[in-house]
Amino acid sequence: MRSADGKVVTFKQVKALVTKLVGPAPPRPPKKKDPHPESDAIYFVTLAMAHLDSIRDDDPKLEEALNEVIDWINKKTKLLKGEV
Repeated sequence: MRSADGKVVTFKQVKALVTKLVGPAPPRPPKKKDPHPESDAIYFVTLAMAHLDSIRDDDPKLEEALNEVIDWINKKTKLLKGEV
């Protein structure tokens, strides 16, 4: 980009002018601390339940889908207990 007098305008010059006219950018908000930094399990289970709650009660495949979820949970539980 060039100014009216033909000189190249730099990012630093633009940033300085914006800061002068508008003021400095506000500080970034601090990142929220993960309540479970050692595990993603609660986050993903909550997400899965939210998605499952969005299935219509009159969906013809609802019972089949929920049975698949129950089967998955039972298999995972057996794996965790070392039963498989």
